[in-house]
Amino acid sequence: MSRPRLPIGTWGTISSHKDPSGSWRSSAYFRDFNGSSRRVRASGPSASAAERHLTAKLVEGARIGSGELKPTTPLATTAEMWLAEVEGTVGDGTLDEYKRLARKRIIPAIGELMLGEVTVGVVDRFLRAESLRTPAQARNVRSALLHIMAVALRHDAIRLNPVRESAPLPKVHKTPEALTETEVVELRDMVRLHRAGPGRSGPPPGVDLMDFVDLTLATGTRIGEALGLRWQDINLDVEPVLVTIAGTLVEATGVPVHYKNSPKTASGFRTLSLPDHAAAILKRRRASAKSEWVFATKAGAPRAPQNIHRTFREIVKDTELQWVTPHVLRKTVATRIARLFGDEAAAKQLGHSGPEVTRRHYIQKASIAPDVSETLSLMFLEPMS
Repeated sequence: MSRPRLPIGTWGTISSHKDPSGSWRSSAYFRDFNGSSRRVRASGPSASAAERHLTAKLVEGARIGSGELKPTTPLATTAEMWLAEVEGTVGDGTLDEYKRLARKRIIPAIGELMLGEVTVGVVDRFLRAESLRTPAQARNVRSALLHIMAVALRHDAIRLNPVRESAPLPKVHKTPEALTETEVVELRDMVRLHRAGPGRSGPPPGVDLMDFVDLTLATGTRIGEALGLRWQDINLDVEPVLVTIAGTLVEATGVPVHYKNSPKTASGFRTLSLPDHAAAILKRRRASAKSEWVFATKAGAPRAPQNIHRTFREIVKDTELQWVTPHVLRKTVATRIARLFGDEAAAKQLGHSGPEVTRRHYIQKASIAPDVSETLSLMFLEPMS
């Protein structure tokens, strides 16, 4: 009966002997990751030292496997390999976010560690610190680290992904905030008066931001979708006027703002009917348009989303509406439609694949008061004094 083969990545009995020079040599057969067995040797001044050296080599061989990465490879190197792998497979904005998470959050904290040192405990401590620092971002950091360690796992540099085994992060429940009708009026007044008062610096106010706010409140589009509108996407000759969301503007580090010929998601490709006031805005702008873009710079290029964000921050700073961002306009539209027509209609307007995302992140729900109806009804049963 033949001797059973060693399992992949394991070794047999270690034998040691003393050679004529006085050194000790230890050896054992190691079953390699290609299925073959090979003898591994090590030496030392004593039998125990030689066996220790050999065991270290065998453990290293078992952990390295046949991958390009090793347990001694720094985590930072693996992170850069992951970024190189995903480049070209995700959008520029997503790649920018991955780079930010890897280079600003993960590498400065644990990038010097070797892959073999990134244990479940190390990951747990790191993610707990991230959760205390920025709870809303910690889950994104965890996701990025999970992908980085998955690269190490594929290269046989580690035996399990420590991020997958780490404790789950606490969920951050952020209630969607939407503008009330009164706040919409206040915000529009603030936008209209921006840089118009005495002592204000900067160029005279234009109509671009006001039109952007009104058009977003009439459509619920993402900022990149609104600023990426082209005249070819709009049919002004029908009633109601129709706008097709066929793409979006993309911002990425080191790359000029550019148009992506598809929305953020497949369900984002949609056609919206405009109310009369929004149609009037587009007709006015079309009459003086000198560019293919609805919102164009003087040079004819599309306006950058970051400029709209910056101006918004200037307008709402130190006011009761300082929590408002352009994205809040989108949530306001979702909340309004959901209350009148239901969550499904809101999801379709916003370009979501289903109402669950819309319901969780975009629709502001009224708080539920405790049921005290029975107590209150007693007032009508007891004699009034």
